[in-house]
Amino acid sequence: PRSTLFPYTTLFRSLGDSSYAKFCAVGVQIDARLAELGARRLLPRADTDVDIETVAAPWRIAALDAARDHVHVSAPPRTTVTPLRAVRPSIAWHRERPFSAEVLTNQRISANGSAKDIRHIELSLRDSGLSYEPGDSLGVWPSNPPELVAAILDVTRLDAQTIVSHDGQTLPLRDWLLEKREITRLTRPFVLAQAQRARTSDLGAIAADPSSLQRLLATHQVIDVLHVHPAQWDAASLVAALRPLAPRLYSIASSAKVAEDEAHLTVARVAYDFLDRAHVGAASRSEEHTSELQ
Repeated sequence: PRSTLFPYTTLFRSLGDSSYAKFCAVGVQIDARLAELGARRLLPRADTDVDIETVAAPWRIAALDAARDHVHVSAPPRTTVTPLRAVRPSIAWHRERPFSAEVLTNQRISANGSAKDIRHIELSLRDSGLSYEPGDSLGVWPSNPPELVAAILDVTRLDAQTIVSHDGQTLPLRDWLLEKREITRLTRPFVLAQAQRARTSDLGAIAADPSSLQRLLATHQVIDVLHVHPAQWDAASLVAALRPLAPRLYSIASSAKVAEDEAHLTVARVAYDFLDRAHVGAASRSEEHTSELQ
């Protein structure tokens, strides 16, 4: 019976990708159903996009504080736990503080004349303290192509040196586009924002149709939408509309037992022409001597 089950107190976080129309739909439905059944939220639901930590980190802190305030421990624990294995020291490198790795090898391994440019990449992990196991992935923090940043600034007619404050950071617009925002991957939130600002209704019609929207996201980059569907932007609004830049994850193609202090990747170089413009990837566009590893 309902009276014996509720009220519950809940802490709920939902994971998703805002490029999909039903962003965090399952989390929204579960949260709503719990509320219908009488649950009481300690915190509002948090919907996290692919850049999870920007939402998850502050929510996690608030959730722990709320749980501590809600749960009263009346007696000290009666047992102690002795670890059976040595605790590994924490690694100094993490997502927000990546290790700068030297690129030892960048070798094309696809056949001559092949339409694909597949690269064997060897990265040095020497003195990093990083280790990996079979099946692990390696995160690489890219910088966006400077020529693509210049093209976006040109089509929007925005000043590269305009100072923008967002999410606790203050940077020139060019730095936001170069290091902090996704511009090689088009996202649904940006399409919706562009559609609201565009001088025609064409983009709005595309955004309203799930199939058309998915085709647009699969084929276009931000620069294409800015050219095909012109709109007026200010620097702060553009930064807010673009998704935060995320590291690219690559499956590690080596064994630490053989490669030792190296990590090997197999990467397809992204380079193609579309709408009379050259398009490239963020992390897989050119040969670099260093790479920021997560």
